[in-house]
Amino acid sequence: MEQLFHTSQAGQICLGRRIGGGGEGKVYEIHGSDDLVAKIYHEPPPVEKAEKLVALARLGTERLFRLSAWPVDVLRDKPGGQVTGFVMKKIGGAEEVHTLHSPRSRLQKFPEASWAFLIYVAANIARAVSVIHEYGFVIGDINPKNILVTRKATVCLLDCDSFQVSVGGRKFRCEGGFPEYTPPELQGLAFREVDRTQAHDCFGLAVVVFQLLFMGRHPFSGRYCGAGEMPLERAISESRFAWGADAASRQMQPPPGALALDAVPDSISGLFRRAFLSTDRPEPRAWIEPLEVLAKALKKCDLHSGHHYYQALAARGARSKRAPASVCSISPSRSRGRTTGTSGSMKSGRRLKASRFPLHPCFRKTTRSPISDLLKRPPRWRGKGATAFSSRSFFQLRLAS
Repeated sequence: MEQLFHTSQAGQICLGRRIGGGGEGKVYEIHGSDDLVAKIYHEPPPVEKAEKLVALARLGTERLFRLSAWPVDVLRDKPGGQVTGFVMKKIGGAEEVHTLHSPRSRLQKFPEASWAFLIYVAANIARAVSVIHEYGFVIGDINPKNILVTRKATVCLLDCDSFQVSVGGRKFRCEGGFPEYTPPELQGLAFREVDRTQAHDCFGLAVVVFQLLFMGRHPFSGRYCGAGEMPLERAISESRFAWGADAASRQMQPPPGALALDAVPDSISGLFRRAFLSTDRPEPRAWIEPLEVLAKALKKCDLHSGHHYYQALAARGARSKRAPASVCSISPSRSRGRTTGTSGSMKSGRRLKASRFPLHPCFRKTTRSPISDLLKRPPRWRGKGATAFSSRSFFQLRLAS
């Protein structure tokens, strides 16, 4: 039986094949349209959410449609009836950005992706967030699940119906988020009661960029040198950035075998330090040029064409008679020691087989470790005392739009 829904322009659409879904609803093709799809909620949204969707559709522009799954129009169960979903642009040939974190998933989904590719993806994510901020909006729930990437390194932002927007003096808040991408000042708060700011987005963006450059590692998920446990949420709230020469002053160390902070230029490591150790966080546009300069300054590994490293490190290592850090030197396997895990407790992650790629000859043999951020993720978090979004692993959650 055909499912018909009504648009705000007195039109009708007929749903086709289901192509996706998540906790809020399902996504369908639209008969007669090659470039649009429909998201239908499992239950009609509350009045405030319905009003927000109408406002978002009115605020849409071609620029927003190109870089995000922005609502093009709302859908109703009958003319003038309840809002049941919305129409958005169809996004094809893209994967969630976290597939670039793990060597295994990267080989499956992006077999030609080099470190330079990951850096360009990070720069394009910064561009997209910058555009959203230019419109005065706040994303709120920045995380790798809500970002798609294509093999051309272009990106698309998802879950736009959760963005915080202000229309006619009325503010529609973002009520969701993951603690891993939430800044210290918002840890433990109920988002439905908080007005987000673009500075909060800047923290989440910095975490996303860090994970792309550092092979999925979370900047606060390191080895805690103090007594007791250090859950990730607490590490963030106490600004215990685990990288950098002064990490020991925060009782933290990077996980064994992880890429060192000096594997990137000072222009980028300085941005990370601002983002994670102060409230003067870099704006999205501040990341673009340094990232593109880094991507162009990479040197290709002599042993494997897919390996690249920052060429200035070779000269630096020669002067200091110390092997430079590089993505080539990371090979995940077994390690020991306690780390701040993304599941909120200090435990080691799942073991992965050693990388099939050889080490660059200029690198010393390093202690190898698991990719700790493949730990089972906590459920989606909506603030203190809120109901969990899902009991599944973070990386098993599918698209909500």
